[in-house]
Amino acid sequence: VELDPLSSMAHGAYGMRLRVNHRYDEAIAEWQKALGLNPSAPVMHHNLAITYHLKGMDQQAFAEAKAQAVEIEHDAETAAALDGGYAQGGFREAMRRAAEIRVARSRRMYVPPSRIAELYALAGDKDRVLAWLRKSLDQHELTAMNLRVPVWDFLRFDPGFQEIFQRRMKPQQ
Repeated sequence: VELDPLSSMAHGAYGMRLRVNHRYDEAIAEWQKALGLNPSAPVMHHNLAITYHLKGMDQQAFAEAKAQAVEIEHDAETAAALDGGYAQGGFREAMRRAAEIRVARSRRMYVPPSRIAELYALAGDKDRVLAWLRKSLDQHELTAMNLRVPVWDFLRFDPGFQEIFQRRMKPQQ
């Protein structure tokens, strides 16, 4: 950030480092700076939504997820699922429905399993998170390597998560 203060990627990377260290207010500020520099970056909206959720700001998290679906991805199907879920059961239900949209899409095109796992984590669905994390690991998905991020905190001591974590740590034969 000091070397390139106009780089949205630098602010985003710093925001990720702050979030990993549970410094949510500072992370939110970095994601907002990143979006100010590049408002159409889906990864910035996505990470800001997650950080809002981790801070307990589910209204803002929902608004950010919806903005990403509508304004950036032009994804009417996900936007409708988010709206219906939020109206029926709040943030967690909205995330569950967004995950189900991604699951359906994964049957006809590639959707990163870690992205589906992350949505199920935001929905608080432990069993589905673990299943999709296993798929991510089986596919050698690079993002599966980062199991220390706060979105997985609620699973930290679960035996299934511990098994995935240990499996990830073993060198591939």
